[in-house]
Amino acid sequence: MARAHNPATANCAQAALCPSCSPPVINPAAPPDSLAAFGDTYTQTVGALRELGASLNRLGLSFSNLAQLRALLVGDPALGNRMDSEGFSKAYAEFFGTAENPHLVARTRLQVIGLVNPGWLVELETIAVR
Repeated sequence: MARAHNPATANCAQAALCPSCSPPVINPAAPPDSLAAFGDTYTQTVGALRELGASLNRLGLSFSNLAQLRALLVGDPALGNRMDSEGFSKAYAEFFGTAENPHLVARTRLQVIGLVNPGWLVELETIAVR
């Protein structure tokens, strides 16, 4: 973790660039580079957010420590190669702005041409602050 120092207030915070989170395989029988292996945008986002939660937990952090969430979304072939904003938003709403976690993290959604695995529709990048 890096320390950020604000000279105006003399407060220091620790910031962590969390590793990017990608979706887990949901169908091990499917080809490992296919949408069938990972699911649609909603399913992939839920999986990636669960992976993110586990990563944060290992660092002694939680979703409430997130300062920024950047979602890289590939266009879904089932939607004419447009990103599935509704699927992402539905999954996001299950983790943020809830009774369990009222925190709403600053977030950006970007449509990208592709990700490392052709079966991924979602990859998350985050910054957390302690």
